Amino acid sequence: MTIFTRLERWKDAGVISAEQRALLTGLARGEPRSVFLELNVLLYAGVLAFVAGLGWTVTTWSAQLGDLLILSVLSALFVVCFWYCFSRGPAWSPEQTPSPSLVFDYVLYLGSLTYDVKKVVVKPDDVIIVPPGVVHGWADIPDPVDYPSFRPSQNVMQAGRVNPTIAK
Repeated sequence: MTIFTRLERWKDAGVISAEQRALLTGLARGEPRSVFLELNVLLYAGVLAFVAGLGWTVTTWSAQLGDLLILSVLSALFVVCFWYCFSRGPAWSPEQTPSPSLVFDYVLYLGSLTYDVKKVVVKPDDVIIVPPGVVHGWADIPDPVDYPSFRPSQNVMQAGRVNPTIAK
């Protein structure tokens, strides 16, 4: 019994769909299959991992290397990324424009994320507002910190609502 016969039987028995049978038949025949989505996910994950490493480096080594050196390296990386994009990108258009190359999107993404890597020293009585969707973390917290947290989510905190732990 060949793989093609088994696939046909599985489809007839309802174990796999016709789409799945067609895909598996193509793979068994050695027909090429696009892995564009998988490669995109891996490349974007790689850029995110690289920027997470930059954030870790800033947090861990800023005291030893100095803020000026770290800021200079991050600024240079940012400038190189955007120089690459502005020198190779198409002119602005109100219409959607295709990417000039596969590398272009990732370099633009890297430059944008590099711009957002920051280390901010927070002192007592400082107020920090973190907009929704902004990735952030805390490091170098020497003492216990008391802070109020306010989350303005729609339909979560109605007017007059009191937190049950405070109400007691």
